[in-house]
Amino acid sequence: MEAIVFLFTLFVRIYGFFRGKKFRHSQVYEDNVTYMGFDEILWYGYKYLVRQIEDAEPGKGIEGYFAAQDFRFDTDGFVESDSMLLSAGGDLLTTEKITPSNTAHIWDDVGDFFFDADIICANLETPLVPGRPRGYLGNIFKAANLNNSPEMFQRFSYNGKSINFLSTANNHSLDQGEDGLAATIDFLRSSGCGFAGTATSPEEQADIPVVVCNNIKIAFIAYTYALNGREPGEDKRYLANYIRLNKEGTDLSLIREHVKIARQKGADMVVACLHWGMEYESFPLQIGIDMGHRVLECGVDIILGNHPHTIQPAETYRFTDPFTGEEKLGFIAYALGDLMPCLSYDKNSILANLIKLKISKGTKDGRTQTRVTGLQMKPTYAWAQTQGKSVVNFQILDLVKLIDAIDSGECRFSLSKKEIKEIYRLGKLMHKVFPQLESVDAGRISEKVRG
Repeated sequence: MEAIVFLFTLFVRIYGFFRGKKFRHSQVYEDNVTYMGFDEILWYGYKYLVRQIEDAEPGKGIEGYFAAQDFRFDTDGFVESDSMLLSAGGDLLTTEKITPSNTAHIWDDVGDFFFDADIICANLETPLVPGRPRGYLGNIFKAANLNNSPEMFQRFSYNGKSINFLSTANNHSLDQGEDGLAATIDFLRSSGCGFAGTATSPEEQADIPVVVCNNIKIAFIAYTYALNGREPGEDKRYLANYIRLNKEGTDLSLIREHVKIARQKGADMVVACLHWGMEYESFPLQIGIDMGHRVLECGVDIILGNHPHTIQPAETYRFTDPFTGEEKLGFIAYALGDLMPCLSYDKNSILANLIKLKISKGTKDGRTQTRVTGLQMKPTYAWAQTQGKSVVNFQILDLVKLIDAIDSGECRFSLSKKEIKEIYRLGKLMHKVFPQLESVDAGRISEKVRG
């Protein structure tokens, strides 16, 4: 298999050279569900094996649009009475490289930030079926068949606090079949962890979870753009919330229905976890931005996006709430990256983002409102200390703090010159995607990163 991958890598590298500028920035491909056309296979292989795409779709002004975002939330007469914190991370993957034995210190560097919140959420990118072998990642020639373990699930905690809400709607939801999906739900329930996005009945699908924190009710809904060709029949569409989120003009009636249920249950705010976008690309396509706006206009307040396996930007967007008719300010994080990456060929997947949102309830002009009033961000670097081909220590590190320690010569981690060069490269990518880092309390950005 390694020889085949090598030959394919060489082929797509040559192919990409002849495609020139077309293979240097994001581009629109048909959102096929169960297959890719030949050219798209080569594009995917190039992104995965050769060069991930860090320049936005041309001619749309996308990079400038995101660079102009301002995440300092104005009070404009709003008087806060209650507040809570929501922490969010990206995709939780698992492979044979990351195990319970090498993750004892996984959160040492960022745990105080990530777990200091009322709700701590992420995307469970794998089924979790106790007793079955851990799944395999697959490759461009072979579909993945993921499965996690209870032992790794125990690593989703730090100093007595755990990730307490998971999105289970993603393209791997049915990797272990319908019974594996049900077993995952049973495991999460027995663990006391909330979830959204998959169900074992129509009634369960419609039972939108609402979490109450400090007198604020937060509803969670979750959807995936695809199921890797494992789409259930019409009689079992309830198994996973599947919507063609990457396709222009997609029907969003399921989202509107779920938001309506959430509001009927008294939700002050609705958070949508979306598995969408293009893998290995640092900026969303224009059709993805338009889709994000359409989802907010269904009555959603916050979108937490994942799937691209690298960071993508965030934005605020003003829209009219379809239930109250009032103007609201929504928040979209297009992709938070891999919270627990697969450590494969895709180099940018070791760069991710943790965010923390302050959500406040209060009054303005005598009317009760619930809104986002603060944003903090912590870029992260997935560090794998190896001996030979084995990972002996895997940790999620604070990228800004790490670069500062390297600059000052006080880094406590044993890093090679190649690793240090890569860390600076990832720092520059983070600053390109989020030039607002210092304004969201991420820390002072190194002059070497500013470029």
